[in-house]
Amino acid sequence: MYEKIKAVIPLESSPEIFTNFAHELGLKRQMAFDDIYSLTEPDLMAFLPRPMKSIILLFPVNEFFDATKKKEGENDDEPIDSPDGPVIWFKQIISNACGLYALLHSLANNPDCLTEGSVLKEFLSLNKREDGKYNDEPTADFMLSISELYHKNSKQGQTEAPLPEATVDLHFITFIAHGGKIFELDGSRNSAHCLGPARGEDLLDEDLVKGRVQWYMDHADEKMKHQFSLMGMGPSWD
Repeated sequence: MYEKIKAVIPLESSPEIFTNFAHELGLKRQMAFDDIYSLTEPDLMAFLPRPMKSIILLFPVNEFFDATKKKEGENDDEPIDSPDGPVIWFKQIISNACGLYALLHSLANNPDCLTEGSVLKEFLSLNKREDGKYNDEPTADFMLSISELYHKNSKQGQTEAPLPEATVDLHFITFIAHGGKIFELDGSRNSAHCLGPARGEDLLDEDLVKGRVQWYMDHADEKMKHQFSLMGMGPSWD
């Protein structure tokens, strides 16, 4: 089944789409995704639900980011001691599926937010290796098993969806806290990237996340600086 899905229509950066898809995969109904309009302005942050268990960033890719991440990744395979075990990271093996990988990184590293018996909970329990990682092949099989759900949600955006084979210059990544550290999880890397120690349980309070998002904004191509968006996974207002 490894070769059956090579490319997909990218997901739109929409809290409604990510929330619906996440619930179908196993996220508890008490949790949802919300737009984040600022990580620094108190008035814009005041109405966000707390704590945020993950933050998803959509940013415009360029050669600078690619080169910097390659250099950063030279130390990413170093073992990280954690009482919670290794952070869960998936290698992106399907073109244009970075939104799905960002969603999986958010959910898989917050197992307390998943319902028992859900499709993702079952996959995680059946396919996790002793080292906490996942082989590409079972991950590809999982993608195939949820392909209908993915296709339905990829068609829900307000903008016209590109073809699966199209080259897309936007990319999703995820920030999570795990084992007392902040991680940037990007399926285009070769492993999880540790940013440093976490201050607490709420990613909205993490200076490392704020600084990293600002780093992406500062180094984006000038004509693409309006292409950023942020979503967070936290308690639902409903």
